[in-house]
Amino acid sequence: MSVLVSVICATYNHKDFIRQCLDGLVMQETSFEYEILVNDDASTDGTADIVREYAARYPAIVPVLQSKNQYSQGIEISLGILYPMARGKYIAECEGDDYWTDPHKLQKQVDYMEAHPECPMCYTQAKVYNQGLGNFNERHLMGGPYLGYKALLLENPVPTMTCCFCRELLESYVADIHPLEHRWATADYPKWLYFAEKGPLGFLEECTGVYRDKSPASISNPNNYASRLKFLASIYDIRSFYARRNGLWEELGPAILYQHERYSIKEGIHYHQYKAAREYMKTTSSPTLWDRLVFHIRFFWGSLTRS
Repeated sequence: MSVLVSVICATYNHKDFIRQCLDGLVMQETSFEYEILVNDDASTDGTADIVREYAARYPAIVPVLQSKNQYSQGIEISLGILYPMARGKYIAECEGDDYWTDPHKLQKQVDYMEAHPECPMCYTQAKVYNQGLGNFNERHLMGGPYLGYKALLLENPVPTMTCCFCRELLESYVADIHPLEHRWATADYPKWLYFAEKGPLGFLEECTGVYRDKSPASISNPNNYASRLKFLASIYDIRSFYARRNGLWEELGPAILYQHERYSIKEGIHYHQYKAAREYMKTTSSPTLWDRLVFHIRFFWGSLTRS
């Protein structure tokens, strides 16, 4: 029986989490063969030893153990190492600090995609575990329904660790978009937007895994806000690129800009960086005076309620 699904797992210094991750991968009950490609990027905490242990017990696991850290060399782990190794018709992903909880996750997604050949990808919902607080966010599930391409340009509803997509389209994405040349801060969102050009994304309204939120405990650190601004700028660049590529910039450009500025100022309030957020606001150019008024109201209200 040939491999139908290749599971991609990138890990680095995940000693405390990798067992739970690998347990979720090997427990999958399927009517087809699947492989698990695990890249350890020269961890220094013993993660590689655990990967070796699991590989010896489970033939589906293919360990890829780096002697030198590849990420620090500028190599994108998935695009540069794991994707080219994948043999399956479909690819699923789960990083070493997240984990799957549904033993039928892969079977459900493959069944859906086989029944809907027009669908380039299928994803589900996920719980959020706050590592800093040591508890689940019971009020929030990651993941929501696919509402069309325009909606995807404004909001990403896809938890990466729940996705399953066509390998053939991934190869097309790499050849067509050349993602490494863009140096985007996230490797996933651009893929979803490309896949959605080819067909509607499939969504299963059920929870199949857990995303581990390891946000820094100290939100008063100004470096956090600076990092978030860089990340949000990259998201803005991704949305701008695909909006122009699909002839939607004239229609959606103002909304994309508004979304970018709204989140940038919201992050300033979240990180208690009011002065920096105020300085950032001076550089914004929201499309209408009403938008700018809304920004100021939200900003100063946040200052009052969080001070």
